[in-house]
Amino acid sequence: SSGINAEYGEPPGLDGLAHFLEHMLFMGSSKYPDENLFETMVQTKGDGETNAFTADEMTGYYFSSRILFRRITDVFAQFFISPLLHKGAIAREISAVESEWQKDVNLDGWAFWGLLRSLSSPNHPFSRFSTGSISTLN
Repeated sequence: SSGINAEYGEPPGLDGLAHFLEHMLFMGSSKYPDENLFETMVQTKGDGETNAFTADEMTGYYFSSRILFRRITDVFAQFFISPLLHKGAIAREISAVESEWQKDVNLDGWAFWGLLRSLSSPNHPFSRFSTGSISTLN
């Protein structure tokens, strides 16, 4: 697993950038350009799982695998060393972020966090919309 201090470092006006980059990092690297290689190796060949999350102060990436651990770890590390960030994946991943937002927007937990954010100081990054959406990322 890996954790990156990300969210509170987002520039104003780019709410959800850390979450968007969470998605983009899994899209291949200079050393391993196939954007499906990591997931295929972990889930199909490694009998494991992979996921990521973006919280207020960090983005976490993790995977588990029963075999091919060294090779999978190298593929994973390359996301942070030389990510490709394909232009062709941008619109697709913005749509994925939007889909996550639409799926969660009416959940009580998200409403609670939205209320807390609205009550916090507008000068603090916590007050900003952190999930991201089509309107904040375009």
